[in-house]
Amino acid sequence: MSNFLVQGGAPPDDSVTTVKVKDDAVTTAKIANDQVTLAKMAGLARGTMIYGDASGDPAALAVGAANEVLTHDGTDFDWAAAAGGGWEFVSQETAAATASIEFTSLVSGYDYQITIANMRPASDAVVMYLRVGVTGPTYRTTGYIGGGGGIASDGNGNVSAVTTYLYFQRTSQGNGANEDFRAKIDVFDPANAATKTVAVGFGQGYDSSTLTNISVGGGKYNTAEANTALEIKYQTGNITSGIFTLYRRANA
Repeated sequence: MSNFLVQGGAPPDDSVTTVKVKDDAVTTAKIANDQVTLAKMAGLARGTMIYGDASGDPAALAVGAANEVLTHDGTDFDWAAAAGGGWEFVSQETAAATASIEFTSLVSGYDYQITIANMRPASDAVVMYLRVGVTGPTYRTTGYIGGGGGIASDGNGNVSAVTTYLYFQRTSQGNGANEDFRAKIDVFDPANAATKTVAVGFGQGYDSSTLTNISVGGGKYNTAEANTALEIKYQTGNITSGIFTLYRRANA
């Protein structure tokens, strides 16, 4: 029996304790709209989301992996790799009397693209090339099959076959240190040993005086090894300037 008697009024504030309230007494109708705040909800792991499960009850969707997107199969939510077609920014490097530009920690399942703007070599008539390797980094000096060349505005050109790197640009004849160069290089799934590394590139440069030229190159790393790092450099001398941007795209 209750230890107090209500006579025309409410019980004292301190008389109704939690143990005296039946578990099923606080119904939805007893809770006013907008009264359950986020602070009153149970905590969730960072990045999880609430969804309706197979029983129609609220459930927490676990965190997806990096760069995955939320999908729906018509019944439930899930995480999946982003579809191919869009290039995702990864990182950017700026050269200033820099010996080489390096991009490391590449992952399997992605094609990579490097765009180059306003690049200049420290000396003329040198070759710009790309090498692959492992994060550390250690770059490979054998196993390449490919070549490239350049065509100057006067019609003169040069072609070279190489096995020690992937060749993408030869500067203008005699004025390379004054030449601005722009390029795009595609590298297909370098971190997947099964595909072998295939790279193609195209560039265009112009001399600050009169000479212009176009450079092309490509090839593949022909040994079945995973490559998690890329290096761009000149055959001799530094890169005096340039902006190098790395993108990637899922190749599934």
